[in-house]
Amino acid sequence: MVSFCCPKYAAIFVFLAVFVFFFVLFNTDVLEFQHKGSPTVPFPRRHFTHRFCSFEPLSPEDALEERLLLDSIAWPETPSLPAPLSLEQTTDPAHSRFTVLPERGGQQWHVGDQLEVMIKMYDFRGRPKKSGGDVLLASLHNRALGAGVAGKVLDHLNGSYSAVFSLLWEGSAQVAVTLVHPSEAVTVLKRLNREQPDRIRFQSVFRSGSVSETTTCNVCLRPTAQPQCNFTDLTTGEPWFCYKPKNLSCDTRTTSYMKGFKGKLEANEDKLFKSDINMKVSIRASGSSNVTVLPKNEDQPEVKSNIVQSGPVGYYYKDVWQSVSGPTVRQFNSPSVINQCLKGKVVHLYGDSTVRQWFFYLNQALPDLKQFNLHSSVRVGPFMALNYADNILVTYRFHGPPVCMSDSVPAIELHYIANEIDRLVGGANTVVVFGIWAHLSSFPTELYIRRLQNIRRAVVRLLDRAPDTLVIIRTANPRALTPFIVLTYSDWYSMQHDKVLRAMFKGLNVHLVDAWEMVLAHSLPNNLHPQPPIIKNMINVILSYICPQKSTVLYELLYEDVFKVDRSLLGTCQRSSRANDLLSDDNMAACLSSDESDLDGNELLCGINMKVSIRASGSSSVTVLPKNKGCVTVRQFNTPSVINQCLKGKVVHLYGDSTVRQWFQYLNQALPDLKQFNLHSSVRVGPFMALNYADNILVTFQFHGPPLRSSSVPAIELHYIANEVERLVGGANTVVVFGVWAHFGTFPTELYIRRLQNIRRAVVRLLDRAPDTLVIIRTGNPKAVTPAVALSNSDWYSLQCDKVLRAMFKGLNVHLVDAWEMVLAHRLPHNLHPQPPIIKNMINVILSHICPQKSS
Repeated sequence: MVSFCCPKYAAIFVFLAVFVFFFVLFNTDVLEFQHKGSPTVPFPRRHFTHRFCSFEPLSPEDALEERLLLDSIAWPETPSLPAPLSLEQTTDPAHSRFTVLPERGGQQWHVGDQLEVMIKMYDFRGRPKKSGGDVLLASLHNRALGAGVAGKVLDHLNGSYSAVFSLLWEGSAQVAVTLVHPSEAVTVLKRLNREQPDRIRFQSVFRSGSVSETTTCNVCLRPTAQPQCNFTDLTTGEPWFCYKPKNLSCDTRTTSYMKGFKGKLEANEDKLFKSDINMKVSIRASGSSNVTVLPKNEDQPEVKSNIVQSGPVGYYYKDVWQSVSGPTVRQFNSPSVINQCLKGKVVHLYGDSTVRQWFFYLNQALPDLKQFNLHSSVRVGPFMALNYADNILVTYRFHGPPVCMSDSVPAIELHYIANEIDRLVGGANTVVVFGIWAHLSSFPTELYIRRLQNIRRAVVRLLDRAPDTLVIIRTANPRALTPFIVLTYSDWYSMQHDKVLRAMFKGLNVHLVDAWEMVLAHSLPNNLHPQPPIIKNMINVILSYICPQKSTVLYELLYEDVFKVDRSLLGTCQRSSRANDLLSDDNMAACLSSDESDLDGNELLCGINMKVSIRASGSSSVTVLPKNKGCVTVRQFNTPSVINQCLKGKVVHLYGDSTVRQWFQYLNQALPDLKQFNLHSSVRVGPFMALNYADNILVTFQFHGPPLRSSSVPAIELHYIANEVERLVGGANTVVVFGVWAHFGTFPTELYIRRLQNIRRAVVRLLDRAPDTLVIIRTGNPKAVTPAVALSNSDWYSLQCDKVLRAMFKGLNVHLVDAWEMVLAHRLPHNLHPQPPIIKNMINVILSHICPQKSS
């Protein structure tokens, strides 16, 4: 024990203790982000200073990457100006000039050379600028030839800049240099993201029954006395918060939308963002802005600039994009050529409205690719288009929040791209395309980095399990700017994010559509949504990645018979399926090895003490008189036209085991106009999808999550029913049908109870946000039992689970198909998969719930 002999030592100790206390107190926001990791990876200092943005702590590796990325895009600082702001000392494009530097040695320009331009910036007084940081774009064009290429701009940090262009066509070429922002405007844009990351206002509607409330939401939500709802994604950690409604719970959120913009500028700062004065203004040339390019000279070396390391990825010639550093860009000028390229492909498009443009282009360009009406939001989707003849499926889905859109959209439809990619099996027939940039401009760059880190991890996992999956990424592009949108969607924000994206995916087996260069190089005006000629060229780039230039014979060999299955290679239980059914579970006993139990041979014997009839003492017959009071009528749906009329405009989602799969198969076989689309999925667990375009009917089937007694299936295809129900918007056109029981016989009943509790919670939330959704549940049923099957699928197990299911959903607005009674009451033998006459009656019960009998 230590004692203090002198009061002065006690005073020193107290002083040190107080110092340490206040040091920890004022640095908690830094310390809390530092958690233990590998000592070989240095942990960078915390980079952001906005204190009300909540970010989950990163791993040391991710934090280091974030630090390095932020350092790599650090923008030159601008000398501070006296307040209030005056334009006199800021960059003036009217006084600034660029000069085409002469070719070295006085020679002429040839194709293959590089042209260098010097840019000198001046302020509004006509004085040379002494610092860098202006945002400049440069391009080279020949409108008559439909030719153009983007230039590379280098900041010398002293008021002068160099622009370098590759000379790629013969004839004249005109230099264009544009001031996007003066450096002083960039200082303001940086400050806005640091101090006002919540300047775009988002709101969500919370609704339960007839009660609704609207609250403010954001990634960065300022702390108040009002409690917050934390909607941070559990898988990716992507943050999203809303102020909690006063009288409703957080899980009653239904829709989300952008309310408006509330950014604040300092005095006179709006003068830095004036069209035709200092924002997106052309800089004039000192001398001629044109050069004449002669054919390539094979006798002398090409003239190259020593100030840039890389050239453009491509250029336009005759309005057609030509590749410089990538594979040849083929021209897909007819629907038949595009269909041939996409034959057998599933193309998933994820991202913002600039990716949505590609879905619309394909849907309009291909007459045989028909969009199916999913009753979804016209702006965020999801969308789906199919070509049955060529087995082409194209889907589109918007990315997760933030979504800067004034239209109210179902919050449940906004899915993070990383989570969507993690649901894909992948493979040679799968194409994944994504782009995300436009809606994250007004937030700290850390948010964008973390979003891309999550997506990259998902892409790495996808390519690890299915290396032949094709992944294509769309970059950002410059856009038209107005004083209103510039404070949230400036090209400078997009340029910074574009650099991050390229660095993030460098070295991976992915491909870029360089929208930045393709927009900048074209003679058409910059636009957030590039005009059709540019979109057509982008589609050609995508299709050239999918179908690179090859000989016709090789191309046919790659696609012929690639999805056919040789049943002789399947296991015993798969080969023994019925001819009129997909691979079924009826023969599950054949899959069980004889040493899986400790049963003696005489303990369970068919015909002796298992599934044996008991005789009656006296007569076993009774006479039944008509019932006095009627009950709910089960209608008879005996023709395809009657069934189609009932299902018209409906989306029917079937979830569960093979006993629910039977219903999908029945509808698919009974309705000639309901055509199943080949999703290249497992024949036992799906997913399956069938559509009737004329009547706008969609029927899907998805197997439930583990446990699953089946042959080898992709683990990523096994989704828990509760999670699937949570993804549904619901509504009067939505029918949800599920049944889960047959695969739970060997497990403790507690597992089944918890599975149903999760499903019930999801159903309650679905009915809360969309009360007119129809939910139908299939019960268990008795089946044929053999000694081997009895140990895992005994009717006693099923009976116990059936009692639990009925009790679990009692009192909810759901409907049962009582498979137990319908099988038990029929004269046909019990079977795990009831025979067709029983299935037909079950379908009639389902359809009677969908289309109940009405009075005349």
